[in-house]
Amino acid sequence: METLAAASEQVYTSSTKQR
Repeated sequence: METLAAASEQVYTSSTKQR
């Protein structure tokens, strides 16, 4: 579960950064 949470956070950060 930790890995999934970390990946989700990274994707969220990437999406926000791109915006």
